This record gives sequence, structure tokens and C-alpha cells, in this order.
Amino acid sequence: MKINLHYIHRVISYALPLSASMLVNHLNGIISMLMVAQLGKKQLAAGALAIPTFLMFVTMNATIFYALSILISHYRGQNKSHEEIGTLIKNSFWLVGFLLIPTCFALWNIDQLLILFGQNPELIALTHRYFHFAALSI
Repeated sequence: MKINLHYIHRVISYALPLSASMLVNHLNGIISMLMVAQLGKKQLAAGALAIPTFLMFVTMNATIFYALSILISHYRGQNKSHEEIGTLIKNSFWLVGFLLIPTCFALWNIDQLLILFGQNPELIALTHRYFHFAALSI
């Protein structure tokens, strides 16, 4: 089996910037948690509860829009008309609105759900305002 260095170089040239970007994103989370840890153990525990919960909602919504961007690229690659691509983009905005309202509602009222899952009410009280801000930031 012959190794083709040209293909390896191409893969690395695409993967390296993506990997560096992910590393920076993860460093952001690590540094922010280190800063929260300076506030105390309860605040750190509240952050450990709030951040992954928020990221779950962001990930669920973002993956849908990653798929839409791929679909738009496919439309362009298939030489679809500007009207067809525009219709897809317009419908994507409707989808954003359709997903935005229940996501914001869920984040705004996530404290009730966390209580049902048996989370510590004291930690939920610390995360309450964070989730309100997160709902508005979606």
C-alpha cells in the first residue's frame, strides 16, 4: 500500500484549523470554570450544572442548522435556481422561529425540570438567573 502524502497534507490542512478552533473553544470553558471556582464550591457546582445544560440546548438547535447549510450547498451544487435557494433559506428562518420559542421557554423554566430530575434546589437557585440570560441569548 502506497501512502500518498498529498492527501495527508490536504486532510491536515483542513483538520488543523478546525482542531485549533475547538481547542480555543474548550479553553474558553476551562478558563471560565476556573474563574467561577474562585467564587466558591457551590458556585462551581452551579456552573457545572448550568453550562452543560445550556450547551445541550445549543447543540440540539445548532446541528439542525449545520444540516441546513449543507443542504443549501447541495442546492448550489445542483445549480438550483436562486428562487429555490431563497425559498430554502426563507423556510430556514421559519424553522429558527419555530425552534426558538420552545427552546427559550424551556430554558426560562428549566428550574422546574431540574427539580424533577432531583437536582439540588440550592444549586438551581444559583443558576436561575443564568438560565434566564441564556434563554434571552438564544
